[in-house]
Amino acid sequence: YLMALMVEPIKQDLGLSDLQISLLQGPAFAVLYCICAVPVGLLLDRSSRRWVLFGCIVVWSAGAAFCGLDGTFAVLALGRSLVGAGESGYTTGSYSIIGDSFAPNKVSLAMSVFVMGGVMGAGIVFLLGGPMVGAILDGAIADWPGMSAFKPWQQAFIVTGVPGILTALLVFLFPEPRRQQRSAPATAGSGGYGEALRFIMTHPRAFAAIILGIGFVYTVTISLQLWSPTYLTRVHGWTPAQIGIAMGVAQMAPALTLPLHGWAVDRMFAAGR
Repeated sequence: YLMALMVEPIKQDLGLSDLQISLLQGPAFAVLYCICAVPVGLLLDRSSRRWVLFGCIVVWSAGAAFCGLDGTFAVLALGRSLVGAGESGYTTGSYSIIGDSFAPNKVSLAMSVFVMGGVMGAGIVFLLGGPMVGAILDGAIADWPGMSAFKPWQQAFIVTGVPGILTALLVFLFPEPRRQQRSAPATAGSGGYGEALRFIMTHPRAFAAIILGIGFVYTVTISLQLWSPTYLTRVHGWTPAQIGIAMGVAQMAPALTLPLHGWAVDRMFAAGR
């Protein structure tokens, strides 16, 4: 989301087109995200989930900071790919830990609070990141040690990516829950792409709805989130601070209703639905 607030300075500095920016925002992130999802999922099944999550956070934070190290399209694409690779395991690992930490009739509320954190986080990026990016682009941290060698938009990537590596340590504040016994436990050495594909093909209607439905939803929502700041800049002349406050509030206010959804699902599940 940080890149969405800096499309114009990145384009001007590197001479990129809107298509190249969209390749950085979309495929550069998404391709490695998809490729890494299943092997990271296998790793989560077979090792400490906290350590896998720690590694994921370190990789994506380092990738975010890497985007600011060298002002070229190739470096930005590589950095975005690292962000995608790191993020490929955080939802899966988090779902696994939450699912093993709560009873089945309470897991939906817990899951909705977790999802609310992600949606609220995107809003916080805009709410706080907009004014922060505006200040950085105006030279607010140009005098910080080592920052004079980088353009303002590069500085923004560095100062927001590096702290993420340190916050990765927060995953060790919660315990590794005991894995709950499933109705058909996996045997040693099982798993992989084949098992995943066979499971999907066993439930084609469900997965077609999930994959296509969520795919279309994200096509719209991610496009709006990534290009609305540029639209507001080009058409209405808004500053990053104005954009951040407006989009942050718009993102965060609906997110507050998510626990109500989880509570309702838990009630229905407890009633036998």
